[in-house]
Amino acid sequence: MTKAIGFEILEEDITIDLLINFLTKVDVMGPNECWNYTGYCNKEGYGNYTYKGKNVYSHRFSYALFLGPIKNECIRHLCNNPSCCNFNHLNDGTKSENNIDMVNCGKQRCQKLLMADVIEIKKMLLVGEKCATIAKIFNISEQTISSIKCNRTWKHVVI
Repeated sequence: MTKAIGFEILEEDITIDLLINFLTKVDVMGPNECWNYTGYCNKEGYGNYTYKGKNVYSHRFSYALFLGPIKNECIRHLCNNPSCCNFNHLNDGTKSENNIDMVNCGKQRCQKLLMADVIEIKKMLLVGEKCATIAKIFNISEQTISSIKCNRTWKHVVI
């Protein structure tokens, strides 16, 4: 699925049929409860909804449908539940804000490493330790270690 900045549903496309089609895939509860997506969800728990032949994360679709155009790259789950589509739990924001949310809630779904861990990993890589060995030590994927090694992630940490 392509990650995109912004998304909107044109006003003329919002019909009763569209609302029914989307909401039949959502477990609508009270206004303050999570509304879990019941259609297809990826391994991280994010729902995928098809709109105009393209896959859209269900929470992004819900935000655009009920609250209007998305201006930033992330729709933040204030409830930290990736399958939630309750527009009362969603907020348009940046990746930085989303990362801060994850750290503040203590779940850190996407960011399992602390700064000290990354420093240690980078030191181990400098002395030639294998990615597979480091991954086992920190209980993370080799891909994560490779991303650190190639400066795709944590490039701001310099040793």
